[in-house]
Amino acid sequence: MIRDQFYRGKKLRTAAAVLLGVFILAALVLAAGRFWLISSYYNTATGYYDGAGISENVINYSVYGVAVAAAVCGLFFMKKTEITVPLHSAAGVFGGVFCGLTVAASFVITLIEQPFTGYGTLDILCLVLLLPAALYFILGVAVKLTYTPKVLLGFSIILWSAVNLLKLYFDLTYTINNPAKVSEQLLSISFMLFFLYECRAIIGKGRPAVQLAVGNIAIVLSFVSVIPNVLAYFLYGYRLTVNFASQIAELGILVYIIIRSAVTVQGISFKMPEVPAEKKAEKDEKEVKNDGSDK
Repeated sequence: MIRDQFYRGKKLRTAAAVLLGVFILAALVLAAGRFWLISSYYNTATGYYDGAGISENVINYSVYGVAVAAAVCGLFFMKKTEITVPLHSAAGVFGGVFCGLTVAASFVITLIEQPFTGYGTLDILCLVLLLPAALYFILGVAVKLTYTPKVLLGFSIILWSAVNLLKLYFDLTYTINNPAKVSEQLLSISFMLFFLYECRAIIGKGRPAVQLAVGNIAIVLSFVSVIPNVLAYFLYGYRLTVNFASQIAELGILVYIIIRSAVTVQGISFKMPEVPAEKKAEKDEKEVKNDGSDK
């Protein structure tokens, strides 16, 4: 029984790892497709793809389809698995420190890019929240903090994503249905959900399967939104609705979520089906009778 449970858990881990790899590969392909749209059809004056035709719709709907599939496949593991995520691991520490450094770099780049006199309320909030967010990634995964300061630091990432979402919504530089703006807003929502479940895990109320599903979505949306934007900034000097500094922070968070998802996959084991109380009592009674007859 134990050996059978072990092999079933191994199969589930393998399936989850393969799916994670498939979604990362699909996200890379979709990111390449969006970068092709930017390179070939992007209009810097309007923020739209001029003359892209059906190609834009195909790529956009493919992104949404892969994101939904990522969520469904993540939730598939909810009933069949027991997931024990280690609090500290070498990969997790690397991901946390790397992400913390990129978030800190985003803070510095923001100060360099934009004079403080030109900041609005949302700009100031985004900037201030980057500091506790960086501390969460650097200290939260590398140091055994008690759950209260860790949750407070982790919640700052949720707040930063929420403020960034509002900042994008009220940004009048581009229209509300601008494709780059929409993808960035969806990404902010996925970050909020992922770190909400991360905070739940810290206080012992985690839902690893749900977090894995949300992580899959965040990975897909991050690749499609962040990678093309960063490449377009370096190669063409385009600013796609958001500042370059926030893209650096999101790139670090992408790496963190990939590593966190991989660590979660490693913690998957097969969950034995629950036996109803009545059947369990009958089984125990039979075992007692069998023991008595053997004697």
